[in-house]
Amino acid sequence: SVTKLSEMAGVDLIFEDVQQLIFGNIVLPEDQNFAFAREGDNYKVSFTSGNWSFEYVLDAFRLQIQKALVSDDSGKTMRIVFSEYKKAVSGPELPHIREIYFPEKPGTEGVIRLDFSELEVDVAKELKFVVPSHYHEFE
Repeated sequence: SVTKLSEMAGVDLIFEDVQQLIFGNIVLPEDQNFAFAREGDNYKVSFTSGNWSFEYVLDAFRLQIQKALVSDDSGKTMRIVFSEYKKAVSGPELPHIREIYFPEKPGTEGVIRLDFSELEVDVAKELKFVVPSHYHEFE
């Protein structure tokens, strides 16, 4: 649960934040204050938003995010590694493997590994829903 993750990581998390990070929806700077640098074959983008510091590492040639570091104001850092970029069933190339590393106890690190076999983007799905015959409509 998100509550358990919050307790393990020692930071306050809300479901929407965890959802955004796990699925690779990056946070963008709220203003124009960010640092941008080229480091070898990568670009590094760093900024602060509220009590959080963000650092993204992107492949300089394909402009794909490779890693995200998210730190709180107490210095605890969560690292998210994106790999195995493949074309989605519908849409762009997306990372099919995401590994989220987070501090647990001093000197230990937890990890969540998500390995997607197939990803779809903006594909309408039909949802079959049948109201049971014993239900009555309210008036």
